[in-house]
Amino acid sequence: MNDYIKRSDLAAIISDLLVSPWAARRMSDVALGIREALCLVQDIVNDEVQNDALKLPAADVRPVVHAKCLEGFGHILCMNCGCQFGPMRLNYCPNCGAKMDEEAQG
Repeated sequence: MNDYIKRSDLAAIISDLLVSPWAARRMSDVALGIREALCLVQDIVNDEVQNDALKLPAADVRPVVHAKCLEGFGHILCMNCGCQFGPMRLNYCPNCGAKMDEEAQG
């Protein structure tokens, strides 16, 4: 199963790393040319982001299920799970959570 993280959490890790005193010290400790400095920064960022990203908690997500719905006789039928509900049409099935965005062929 895939793990999902919030983009904002990863962006915060990268932002914190790029302005960290540790990265600045690492750059100033060695007299480097531009190319070497960029390679060093890339290595630092890659290593630190990978380490910190693995520590992020996985988000609680599940795949989106798309379904068709049939309307009739004052009820709506979810074609994914067979649940009948209504009379108001919803954007999702209250039973299985399927997103009701596919057109029913009749």
